[in-house]
Amino acid sequence: MDPGDVPAISSTPVPDPLLGKSLGGFRITSLLASGGYGRVYEAEQVTLGRKAALKVTDPRTLNTPVKQKRFLREAEILARFAHPNIVQIYEAGRDGDDYFLAMEFVEGESLQGRIDREQPLSPREAWGVARAALAALVRAHKEGVIHRDVKPGNLLLPTDGEAKLTDFGLAKDLGSASLTDPGIILGTPMYMSPEQAHGGEPDARSDLYSLGATLYHALTGRPPMSDLDVARGTPISTEPPPPVGEATRGVPADFAAWLDRMLARDREARFASAEEALAALPSPPPARTG
Repeated sequence: MDPGDVPAISSTPVPDPLLGKSLGGFRITSLLASGGYGRVYEAEQVTLGRKAALKVTDPRTLNTPVKQKRFLREAEILARFAHPNIVQIYEAGRDGDDYFLAMEFVEGESLQGRIDREQPLSPREAWGVARAALAALVRAHKEGVIHRDVKPGNLLLPTDGEAKLTDFGLAKDLGSASLTDPGIILGTPMYMSPEQAHGGEPDARSDLYSLGATLYHALTGRPPMSDLDVARGTPISTEPPPPVGEATRGVPADFAAWLDRMLARDREARFASAEEALAALPSPPPARTG
């Protein structure tokens, strides 16, 4: 190959074209995260002077009306209800080629970041996340909304306050027409319920499994189904994971039994609803000492 065919690699970072610019009245100040969907920025709502998290999607990923509608429907869903354990939506729209969602800015970190930094969580910390996430799911499910992607990266831990559920981008609104093509499996494989992984229709109990898988990861340092069929994105093993009481120490027996029920492979064996799971949540474990 002619050396001239190989593009030069520069050590100078490419400047973000959106930094310092405004989208829909939100001035972008810094980049928080990026991924295949696009980027999340810290921004300021100019008219009110408040911080916001601005989720901006790469225009190339929204190349059909259905994809554009799916992106904006997250805002439509969140605008229907407010809850202290669900990240609040401020605005959504399009500015030029960019589609954006402006959301409540949460000072803190994600549960995924916390797990990565301090594996594992104490049982009391995990209990607090469980209670807050279930309160959020009770509210969402009452509105006919199935989240479909509960995972550590979608639970935020404020520096002052309870956990908040975010990212309803894959949510299923039972009161609206589906925007998902038949046969398409949505979710994150390591936390996906067995029925979702095998193409079944998710329901409220599917969110309970995903929350259970998230809590299992938080307590043990590994998700319950970490061995995946890479081609299909589904678990290789059909065997249930070791009970949390065997996978880690210090989890009270009643909390461990509650979590094992959340992770039942058969959805009929799980709690019937988030409301029932919240009511059955045992007393908080004692605080870690020493």
